Amino acid sequence: MFCGGRVLPRARVADTPARVGEGTGRRRVRCTQRRAQVTAPLESHSRAGAFRRRETCGTDLLDLATNGAMSVQIINTNTIVSTIQATLSPKNADGSGYESATQTASVTIQPASTVITDFTATPGDVEGGNTVTYAWTTKYVDGVNMTFSCAEGIKIHNTADNAMVTCGQYIFPSKIEAGGQRIFKFENSAAVGSKVVTISLIPAMSDGTYDASRGKTLDVTVRPAPIKVPHITIISPPALLLTSGGTTSITWAGTNVAGVNFVFPCQFGVSVTTLLDASTTLPCGSYAFMANQPDSTTTLSFIFKNTSSARATVLMKIVPFLTNGTYDPASGVERVIDILPVGVSVPVPLSANPVPVSIPNPFAPPLSSGTASVFKYTFTRPLSYGVINDVDVRALQQILVLEGFFSGSATGNFYRQTETAVKAFQTKYGIQALGNVGPATRAKLNAFYGGTSTVPPLGTTLPPASSALSHTFLRALSFGMAGDADVVALQKILQNEGVYSGPISGNFFTLTRSAVKAFQTKYGIQALGNVGPATRAKLNALYGSH
Repeated sequence: MFCGGRVLPRARVADTPARVGEGTGRRRVRCTQRRAQVTAPLESHSRAGAFRRRETCGTDLLDLATNGAMSVQIINTNTIVSTIQATLSPKNADGSGYESATQTASVTIQPASTVITDFTATPGDVEGGNTVTYAWTTKYVDGVNMTFSCAEGIKIHNTADNAMVTCGQYIFPSKIEAGGQRIFKFENSAAVGSKVVTISLIPAMSDGTYDASRGKTLDVTVRPAPIKVPHITIISPPALLLTSGGTTSITWAGTNVAGVNFVFPCQFGVSVTTLLDASTTLPCGSYAFMANQPDSTTTLSFIFKNTSSARATVLMKIVPFLTNGTYDPASGVERVIDILPVGVSVPVPLSANPVPVSIPNPFAPPLSSGTASVFKYTFTRPLSYGVINDVDVRALQQILVLEGFFSGSATGNFYRQTETAVKAFQTKYGIQALGNVGPATRAKLNAFYGGTSTVPPLGTTLPPASSALSHTFLRALSFGMAGDADVVALQKILQNEGVYSGPISGNFFTLTRSAVKAFQTKYGIQALGNVGPATRAKLNALYGSH
């Protein structure tokens, strides 16, 4: 039975038998208005058997026996002691009232102590970025609400609508179901350690208020999410040598990032567009796209143009965009792109089965300019970057070894290390250092080495090609340095060591750091990627001025 329209906790009253005179008895239960509202579900017993009814205060219970007993369960959902009064009114056999014989009985009802029967949080310890499920059951109430305590760095979202929860106030604009569950997502951006958040489940009263005194609370520990290091991988192509105006597709993939963007350096004669919008030149020296590109495996086609007279080397960088809305250039990945001038095609292999060339004896003495060489080879055509498995390139590499500019193997492949050695040869003999073997360089090579190929006699040991490089390092070098003369010297040495293929820019970024690590590994130094005391000592031992 509801009294005053409110549903609250239960208290039981002992059965009290009552006897009246002949005729049909009638019993009425009324709510007292002096103390508080109560609810009185009735469980009645008579000689005909037991029955259970839920009644409203003031309702007459008809058809009761003249003699009998009734068991009544009364629920007091108030926070104070309340009283309920039952009135027994006998009736005559003809149905008329016998009001003078009316009797009453009052019962004092204590407040119910428990209305929330169960309240759980699963799990009770959560890592930032994960969810907690709250479930509850109640009795006697028809709704609840919730509040979260405030904690530094903690953000909470209701997964039902992804709305952010405001701490310190009721989560829902009105009461929600008396039994159910809700799921919330927690984030912890606090600078230090775990945070404890308390959630309170508060029963709703029928008058629109909430009774916090009979609510329940739970604590959940929210740990910081582990640091996720952003990473970008260029899947293809591994290296780029392009004709001007040619299209190339770049495929990348990212982890722990929200997107990526591209940075192309500003370089004379070089422009970059995309195949999707070939009429719009991408900006250089800044992020190329207004909207970030996807972080998942994606392919984008670019068009590179080089209107200068020489091959251009461009250091493209893909920079991750983080979930916090910032870029992380230090975690970007670089790729060297070589663009040939307009009208120059990418060289192709001239021989699938290279013919062996005469290899000079490694103990032959170094040759100086103007000195007749015992190694003979005549060059009849131009050579440039990208030629592979080529007889002329193999002979060129042997000559560059003799000249002290090349320390690699005579593979017949014209790549970065060979190009650098050709530039050094050209500089030595006053030729424009373009890195390819054109008419002037070919003439100089033939002037010194032209003729029938012969094997030089045994002699003294050749000095290592590193003797062409000399630099003493006096300070530490590390990631982020730009336009630095020591970094220029470092990059040349790393190139000579065969661990660096990037541009000689003086900028200490990802490619240089990776090359330093390779150098350190090669010489048994802890691979930290910076030039500290141990690495500096090894560099000076090999290349320092004595």
